Amino acid sequence: MPPLHRDTADAAIAGEIATAVAADWPIEAALKALAAESRSRTTRQAVAGVIARLEAGESVETALSGTTTRFPRGLKALITAGRRSGRLGAVLQSYFDVLESKRTMWSRLLLLLAYPLIVVCGCFVLLMVITWFIMPPFHDMFEDFGVELPALTRITLGVSTFLQDWWWAVLLSAGTLLAALVAGLATLGGAARFRQLFNTLPIVGPHLRSIGLARFCKLLAVLVEGEVPLPEAVELAGAGSGDADLEQGTAEVAAELQAGVLLADAASGHHQFPPQLVSVFRWQDRGEAFATTLRDTGDLLLVKAQSQVAPAAALLGPLMILTVAFAVGICLLSLFWPMFRLLNALG
Repeated sequence: MPPLHRDTADAAIAGEIATAVAADWPIEAALKALAAESRSRTTRQAVAGVIARLEAGESVETALSGTTTRFPRGLKALITAGRRSGRLGAVLQSYFDVLESKRTMWSRLLLLLAYPLIVVCGCFVLLMVITWFIMPPFHDMFEDFGVELPALTRITLGVSTFLQDWWWAVLLSAGTLLAALVAGLATLGGAARFRQLFNTLPIVGPHLRSIGLARFCKLLAVLVEGEVPLPEAVELAGAGSGDADLEQGTAEVAAELQAGVLLADAASGHHQFPPQLVSVFRWQDRGEAFATTLRDTGDLLLVKAQSQVAPAAALLGPLMILTVAFAVGICLLSLFWPMFRLLNALG
């Protein structure tokens, strides 16, 4: 199931069950209502297997543990642990809030980057218009008059002619390089390696890394409150972070936790976890305080994510305008410089 669809299905199921629990409805009724009302095929498929087992007379725990069901793994653990602790409604509501926050985070990021992206697209179109429709007539005119062209004009017209004649080769080469890059990353480490490199990109990379860590902390807090065993909780929180590199790290840490290693000691040996988060992990035996600290850490990481991208996004638009204005100015100068020389010669 794709991550976005998986998150949507998780949020819909968690929200419906939390509402049902608050209204003293049985879980079976909530799942049936969700299957009947949901427009998402992903959500309907996720609950169909559990409903079939419940109708066959199985208990909720047995139905959730069935290997044939497509019910989200994280929700299985939360529902089982929540029923055991008597806090099912509160746990699922917290889980629902965490999943919904991802949509808000992405909306904010898109709003911040919308203006720079529009500027970039507009500037690209402008440069293409200059290359394809303005430069060719000047090139023909200069040849007809036999004007001696300065080096800047020769370079500009040469680039224009090359793009007009070989644009298909440029696109093919770019596509080939991109395919080779993706294949190389898949060979070297797959999605985790790709995300690790992507997180090193300026502006967007640190922002997405902070968002992934924030979501991991908030999910882990919910799972800890739901009394899910810590190794399973760490692995589930990593899988729900939306960061493939972080997911790989949490899977390795979960394996070390199973072997009896403390969370802070296990995480300190992995690049995915910053020192501040490793310090938080030292609270793993403090129960409710650990969950509260994780949630507060997630909030701080969200603030950090906003502070990382907002100033850069505000400067990116004007910077792109200045860059394109400089490029357009060079193009116009290279075209009108020989014109001035030609007019002076004719005069």
